[in-house]
Amino acid sequence: MTHDAVIIGGGPAGLSAALLLGRGRRSVVLLDTGEGRNAPSDASHSFFTRDGTPPAELRRIGQEQLRPYESVSVRPERAVAVTGEVGQFRVTLDNGDSLESRTVFLATGVRDILPQIPGVDRYWGKGVFQCPFCDGWEHRDQPMALLAPPEMVLESVHLYRTWSANLTVLTNGAWELDRELTARLASLDIGVIADPIDRVEGNGAHANRIVFRTGREQPIGVLWIRPQQQARTSLAIELGCELYEAGLIAGLVKVEGPGQTTIPGVYAAGDIASPMHQVSLAVASGTAAALGATRLLIQMDNALE
Repeated sequence: MTHDAVIIGGGPAGLSAALLLGRGRRSVVLLDTGEGRNAPSDASHSFFTRDGTPPAELRRIGQEQLRPYESVSVRPERAVAVTGEVGQFRVTLDNGDSLESRTVFLATGVRDILPQIPGVDRYWGKGVFQCPFCDGWEHRDQPMALLAPPEMVLESVHLYRTWSANLTVLTNGAWELDRELTARLASLDIGVIADPIDRVEGNGAHANRIVFRTGREQPIGVLWIRPQQQARTSLAIELGCELYEAGLIAGLVKVEGPGQTTIPGVYAAGDIASPMHQVSLAVASGTAAALGATRLLIQMDNALE
């Protein structure tokens, strides 16, 4: 059987694309390994009607709402290869199966590369955050620390201090403030700790202090970090999709029009195709890509130019 679409990635973008295509009576396979980028977080935010919903619950609701559409199936396998061209793609799965499809959707997201500081990975999503729109409100006016590359410090300070004026910049002993930056931070009443960080500690459920190699301790409600991000683009590269760089994110998939990559019949949606990462934006991009693919499918169905 040749499907109309195989969607690789079952996060907000993939679920949204599957829903629209299912309502359009298209044959769809959604591949979801359950490895959501926001899984460590307690809740997803800034998505109206679902503000505060745990990520796993959001995913469960999304899959549940696909069930009425008999042309849509959800499978837990991982895609390990994609070959072919528009109208006749082959998606190879990690269990050895393969799927034939006229279009392919890449909604595989990005991976956060956390700093190698003990405790950061343990408390990632539990006191160690990067997005203030996602987690700032719940920790407003608490003591906050910021660990960011020097070129991003001033921009980040202006952003994060909206949620708390009690903000301290950390250099982790990796760089020195120049005179201009020192003066700007001082004018904003922002403290600086230049000591190397030894570890992040907490109560098991939430980070609450930073311990430096000098023995100094800094209490925190939040540690903001600006991690490098790596788009999950191995399949896009295999297909020949054009990529681009955006800030800290390496290798986003370039889209032209509603989700269409530079390879005909291959669509990209969600974090893999945009430097702006919010659930609502991922949902919108999945819908847009599905609309674009629907137009292409109609053209193929009717031999239209």
